[in-house]
Amino acid sequence: MSLFKQSSNKKENKKVGNNALFNYANEDNKEIVSSAAIIFSLKLFAALFGFVVSVVITRFLSVEDAGYYFFVLSMIALLSTVGRVGVDNAIVRFMAVANKAQDHGQISHVFLLSMHLVLKFSLLIAVILMPLVFFLYCYFFGGELSYYLMLIWLVLLIPLTSMSTVIVQSFQGVKRVIPFALLNNVLRPLNLMGLLIVISMMGTLTLNLALSVYYIGIMTTVGIGYYYWRKSYPAADATTISSSFKVEFHQASFSLWGLTCLAIVMGQGAQVLLGVFSDGEQLAYFAVANRIAILVAIVLLALNGILSPKFAEIFAENDKKRLQDIYRSSTRIMLFFTSPILLVAFFFAPQILALFGPDYVSASLVLRILVAGQFVKVAVGSVGQLLIMSGFERVQRFNLFIAVTILVFLSVLLMPSYGALGGAIATFFAMTINNVLGLIKVYQKLNIKLIG
Repeated sequence: MSLFKQSSNKKENKKVGNNALFNYANEDNKEIVSSAAIIFSLKLFAALFGFVVSVVITRFLSVEDAGYYFFVLSMIALLSTVGRVGVDNAIVRFMAVANKAQDHGQISHVFLLSMHLVLKFSLLIAVILMPLVFFLYCYFFGGELSYYLMLIWLVLLIPLTSMSTVIVQSFQGVKRVIPFALLNNVLRPLNLMGLLIVISMMGTLTLNLALSVYYIGIMTTVGIGYYYWRKSYPAADATTISSSFKVEFHQASFSLWGLTCLAIVMGQGAQVLLGVFSDGEQLAYFAVANRIAILVAIVLLALNGILSPKFAEIFAENDKKRLQDIYRSSTRIMLFFTSPILLVAFFFAPQILALFGPDYVSASLVLRILVAGQFVKVAVGSVGQLLIMSGFERVQRFNLFIAVTILVFLSVLLMPSYGALGGAIATFFAMTINNVLGLIKVYQKLNIKLIG
């Protein structure tokens, strides 16, 4: 009789676990769902602004200049990631633990160390790039002043972008959802507002005017973010930070440096390589299609902002069952909300691209391939963040290294002949391999399965 009851209970538990969308009805899921709802709302709001910004850029700039605009943004993302020396994920991990212990002093120490590291290396990169800018201006852009100014904006934006990321990640680490979501999404509305003001006042838009508007927007974001951080947490005294903690934080950051660089190459590498192996038009087609594809996977971005500190907190408590439940339920949430949007983007690709101008409709196949890659990413879930926040950053770094190698190899092979289409194919295969490897490693290292 007891055996029969035990078997019935197991079947009942399995049924609940497999069929319920939110199968872990406790404080974890309440926190994830409520926080994700806030972040998703703000991200959706910002994404719509970002979509309109892309439409404005493609409508008011030539296809070539639009391509250069997106190329500069990709280079800023890439170089500022190098300048952040891996503090991105280290901030979230260290602050999540300190926040759990309500150790505000430690939180302030992490912020101070992060800012020092980021400013030191970002400014170093900017100084190194200045002579290179003049060389590119003279030998690659034929001495045309507008392109020299474009390269100057690129250099100036690197430190500011790095600082902005540190502030945003800090709010994520302490689970301040609203400031994190607002600061992470405020740039696009500011950018759109600035572009519309410039167009209304001058009746036109140039590449350098668009980049100057972006610069003002990022400066405003940094100023607001820093003010609110200081209002929440007092400035730390550098002399009170122990040497052992500095060493620990630096080691964690530098060990994650390669990981974050590989991750940004996965995200922006195809656009940068198109700037090398193809022309401005193909770059613009790929950039617009890629932005749409990333936009439709917005639920994944929203949940990642909540899941990273949650994964770190639960792993520190050594609760594997709870970790697996949250990973599974969050993946189901992502699939449930994202699949309809992905299907719309896939089947109505020409109509969506027509909003950017008639020239962009030719990139319909590019968009469909990139959307398919995003579907794989959503279906697998936040495996990369789960590995990193569980201390297996070396495993994730190896996965990304394999994926980036494939991305570069296929890009070099395909881009010279196929342009944006070659970039989309390379991105799809690299993204798929990275996520499948992550799924396998999550099972091997953490004994966590997506299904079962």
